Amino acid sequence: MSSIDVLGVELSYGSNRVLKGVDLHVDDGEVVCVIGPSGSGKSTLLRLINALLLPDRGHVLVDGELVARVVKGDKMHEMPPKEINRQRTKIGMVFQQFELFPHLTVLENLRLASTLHKRVSRGGVQERAATLLERVGLADKGDSYPGRLSGGQQQRVAIARALMLEPGVMLFDEPTSALDPELVGEVLGVMRELASEGMTMIVVTHELRFAREVADRIMFMDDGLVVEQGTPSDVLDNPKSERIRSFLSAA
Repeated sequence: MSSIDVLGVELSYGSNRVLKGVDLHVDDGEVVCVIGPSGSGKSTLLRLINALLLPDRGHVLVDGELVARVVKGDKMHEMPPKEINRQRTKIGMVFQQFELFPHLTVLENLRLASTLHKRVSRGGVQERAATLLERVGLADKGDSYPGRLSGGQQQRVAIARALMLEPGVMLFDEPTSALDPELVGEVLGVMRELASEGMTMIVVTHELRFAREVADRIMFMDDGLVVEQGTPSDVLDNPKSERIRSFLSAA
């Protein structure tokens, strides 16, 4: 597993300051759930950690290595795309909308990243994909196409795909927000298992019961800032900020 450091990160879209100086340290094996209103910068933070975006200021490190940047002499430079892709193999990410390739079977979706990165032999890829599908309860769906699966099944496939390259970190961006209520539990169950096994995880979620049960720490964000963070009991039962109390009363 891996640690994560976010140091003074700022990001703007034009005149809109999305992140205004975010600091975060996640220990190896720690589970941090990020909560807060829409537009507070939660998803943007995950995209910075996974190098889908680059900060205007500040730095992101995974296991002490700068993400998407390298120091040459006394200057900071953006990494070549090949090196950024290498880093992403260590950082699994699960999105709201599954992002599966509809024209590929479930097994083909899982095999694709390993094949592109040539991490293991073809036979090894096949074996790992089958093992992961069994782990998420979909051992019989390898030859199915995503369109034939329920939303909860598709999201479990997406989790299995993110685990194919054996990442040290898993990032979840509202993984249950696109699901019908009766399908949420099957996805959260897989995530609970990952947490119990010591996977380093940052989970952006509105599922407060899940956050209370699984998180080592909860971080509340609003308007591009970290307003408060602490244990689930501290943040959910005894928040210091009136903004959090207002958010929780409306949840």
